[in-house]
Amino acid sequence: MTWAAPLAFGWLGLALLVLLFYLLRPKRQHIVVASLWLWQRTLQHERDESWLDWLKRHLLLILQLVIVLVVVLALARPERQTSQTLGPPVGLVIDASLSMQLEDVAPNRLEAAKALALDFVQRLPPDARITVIEAGGTLRPLLIGSSDRVAVESAIGGIQASVASGRVSEALDMALSLAPRAAGGLVALFSDGSFELSADAAYLSVRSFSVGGGAANVALETFAVRRVDQFSAVQALLGVRNYGTQP
Repeated sequence: MTWAAPLAFGWLGLALLVLLFYLLRPKRQHIVVASLWLWQRTLQHERDESWLDWLKRHLLLILQLVIVLVVVLALARPERQTSQTLGPPVGLVIDASLSMQLEDVAPNRLEAAKALALDFVQRLPPDARITVIEAGGTLRPLLIGSSDRVAVESAIGGIQASVASGRVSEALDMALSLAPRAAGGLVALFSDGSFELSADAAYLSVRSFSVGGGAANVALETFAVRRVDQFSAVQALLGVRNYGTQP
């Protein structure tokens, strides 16, 4: 055991101050009497008193000394230094964007990505400290640096697809900061690839697991209709996004 602030033991001098006040307390008065016959019982009682009786008479002094000792020990801040080997940090980024709802793989892309992530977790060292980040319309770190596999699996299983583009770049930046390669970290991305990354060299170390197959224009982003005049047909405006791999 070590002490973070050993200079605090200087406050033990307060114990001497307490003892000084105890010694300076009013003394018993000496009275001359004609006979000690009436005082024999009292004198015998003082001779026969036990250690418990002594404690009762000095209880206040003992309590004051104990309080001083406890306060000094608290100020000295005892600490125990131990060494513990930590597992490698691992960052898992799960793409939860709109395109992950496509059902070109059963049951859909997101569930397939989650299954890949769970299989990846099973192959990690038991002491790996895993961070789970959901990259949906909002960036959500669901779990940070946990070696509890039950908690990791629960975090992955609770991911739901959003109705917006996934913030994959920001999620990867967070994962790379929490699991840096210099510290033996590993970052894995589970996505269908429907996003663009900047030309950042840090992303080259990311292990990518792809889900989904080729798809045509499958996402209807905008739908609006209007009547031009009282007698003509309506006009429709459609906005479609291509989540496939081909133009």
